Amino acid sequence: MTVGGAELYLRDAWSRIFGSRKLVFGMSVDKKTALPEVSELVARGALRPVIDRRYTLAAIADAHRYVETGRKRGNVVIEVGA
Repeated sequence: MTVGGAELYLRDAWSRIFGSRKLVFGMSVDKKTALPEVSELVARGALRPVIDRRYTLAAIADAHRYVETGRKRGNVVIEVGA
């Protein structure tokens, strides 16, 4: 059974108010279906990813420290095999 986002939020709220157990969930899309559409939007210039900073794999600890500051304003990219 697939449960929609709104239903998950309602279950979470109900669980927090009346239940002893907590509901944990994440949001996702069907990536295989969405990737061609996202690629086409990027190619047309209708969607532009926001990259805040880039780090090498060797500097991944620095990247984590930066993200944990809460000051990032876009994606932090880790360059692998550059």
